[in-house]
Amino acid sequence: MKFYMRFVLPFLLAPVFLQAQPFEKGVLKDTVRLISEPDESFALYLPESFEDQFPSAVIFVFDPAGRGKIGIQPFIEAAETYNLIVVCSNDSRNAAYESNFEIAQRWFDDVFARFRIDPKLIYAAGFSGGSRLASTIGVLSGSFKGVIGCGASFSGNPGQVPYAKGHFYYFGLVGTLDMNYQEMLKARKWLNRINLPNEIITFDGKHQWPDAQNITSAFHWFRLQDINNSLHQKDQAFLQSYMSARLANAHDALKNQKTIEAVENYQHILKNLNHHFELDSISGRLKQLKKSREYKKALSESERVASLENKWTEKLVDRFQVESDREAPPDDFRWWQKEMTRLQEDYINSEKLLLSEMGIRLQSMVTAFALENLEFAVSQNNRKEINYYVQMIDANWPENAYMQFRIARAYAAIGMDPKALEHLKQAVSKGWKNKTWILNDKVFKSLADQNEFKMIMDQLR
Repeated sequence: MKFYMRFVLPFLLAPVFLQAQPFEKGVLKDTVRLISEPDESFALYLPESFEDQFPSAVIFVFDPAGRGKIGIQPFIEAAETYNLIVVCSNDSRNAAYESNFEIAQRWFDDVFARFRIDPKLIYAAGFSGGSRLASTIGVLSGSFKGVIGCGASFSGNPGQVPYAKGHFYYFGLVGTLDMNYQEMLKARKWLNRINLPNEIITFDGKHQWPDAQNITSAFHWFRLQDINNSLHQKDQAFLQSYMSARLANAHDALKNQKTIEAVENYQHILKNLNHHFELDSISGRLKQLKKSREYKKALSESERVASLENKWTEKLVDRFQVESDREAPPDDFRWWQKEMTRLQEDYINSEKLLLSEMGIRLQSMVTAFALENLEFAVSQNNRKEINYYVQMIDANWPENAYMQFRIARAYAAIGMDPKALEHLKQAVSKGWKNKTWILNDKVFKSLADQNEFKMIMDQLR
């Protein structure tokens, strides 16, 4: 993977090209075409305080569906707070890493050619598959100061997982209903084991980009790490504000009987602020809380649910693998329908919050696994697996407009235009309303001149 060793040095050695007409500051521009590859583009946000004569910090954002504008929106608050250039590719998406590496390299080259970038202030962030890609490039390049991973942790390739504390700062964010929730908690254990500075935050939500407040909190934490490592001047007002926010989080957690969350906040304070404040009272409070019956019970229940969730995940993933390896898809998908009903009745409808959340995560995992593997099969042009995942999705979510759209997209990507039009029509009939997504998606360009496609688009006016 020497490819990524090119990431920083060439830009420092080469003359910097600056546009004659600068981009407007404080405005999200959804399409900036690459100089070297006009068919590829990225979304851009320059903060109000941006000055092109000075080197700037930059964050490269990876959205799993190449939605540049959507990927940038949660970062605007942080961009204004920390004077960050924010860029998000419109072309990098869930697919084989090799093609994404090439797309990313062209994108990086373009950004460095347009702007003066401080090589010590390069960050990356991603959501879902984009999170895995961001951390992978961070590991292979050694060029990111920090990575913000949202809704997923690392690549499944052991050679692409962080293995040393010097790789980067890592800040993870995951919803309590996200199918990758347990995965992110496991990532915390691994990062602690290798002593890589990290913070994993959970929030109330599903598999989604976190809100702006959570993203900005990641940069507050990055700044705190810089202060602790003498890379940033000590700022007592900032430290006090950070301390107060964490204490407030712990207080709110206790008020809402979330003892594990309260413990995590106190542990965070002791770990990150012990050089700046006298924390004996916090330490005493933490010890007392960890001895409490409430904490021990909550921890035991959490571990039990994690074990149960792991068993369910293995069973569901194994079923996918067995069925997709067959020469032909099953005659029916009753096994899945039975298991999805069981998840609904035994867990999602449970009065116990932890079990209900687990059921929702597992249900979401099945959906995401089917869609992500369909996308990967398309990128590999694996017709057998495409056929399996299309039939599996069609059997389990026949009335879901988004799922029909994804099937249409898969067929269009491999040139099966009649099938693509059939499922695109179904998506619209079942409630799909986003015309822009279709018209801006390159895979549907081959359909643009067909009368049936035009008729479908007319229905979306």
